[in-house]
Amino acid sequence: MDAEDDNPNLTELGLKGPRSFLVDRVIDLIRDHSDQWKNWTIEGSFRGIEISSKRPSDSHPLKTFRVWLNVPAGPKSVMMRLLKERYTWDSSVINWRHLEYVSAPDTDIHQYVVNETIGHPTKDCHVARFHSSGLTEIRGACAIAERSVKCTEDQLLGGVSATIFDQRFLIEPVSGGQSRVNYIARVDLKGRSLQWYNKSFGSIMCRHLDRLRESFHLGDKGGPETNV
Repeated sequence: MDAEDDNPNLTELGLKGPRSFLVDRVIDLIRDHSDQWKNWTIEGSFRGIEISSKRPSDSHPLKTFRVWLNVPAGPKSVMMRLLKERYTWDSSVINWRHLEYVSAPDTDIHQYVVNETIGHPTKDCHVARFHSSGLTEIRGACAIAERSVKCTEDQLLGGVSATIFDQRFLIEPVSGGQSRVNYIARVDLKGRSLQWYNKSFGSIMCRHLDRLRESFHLGDKGGPETNV
């Protein structure tokens, strides 16, 4: 994929529009779940959380990572925390805002800024986002799919535009009132080498899920206010 196409215009996302594109990504997620993730290669673990990966068929060198963990809350509660309270599970987030609905009530444009390394420019993530709490294929499950789209210079909140090629969550109910969260991501944070990404990004995702689980143990104590 050419760098200039990493973040397409919203109108160019998918042949049938952004919502249809993101719904198709959820369908792919359900298909992987039905196949018991057989096309994913296990790479190891971090903090007891399994890390696996898969190489997409496009020309971009980044692979897609998958991690999973059981969380002590129901799927809808977990989905809402993932959608609206990223600061509780991603400590690098410093700013965020909802911009507009593309197709209400389940598809919107969301923007957030991460400061993952002191001394590096902050990274602006401007994504089209779809969510569903009524998957018919997996009873009681919820899903989220995100893809970066281009934003104008006057919309930019962070220093550099990151690229979310793929970020998805499948949240399914398991015993004891818990949820199994499958977290899939392929993210170019810019300014990082391929070697860093292959070595570190799966571990970063594991820390996200670990913090998500811990946030439900601790309860919601509130979070920082957005500066927007």
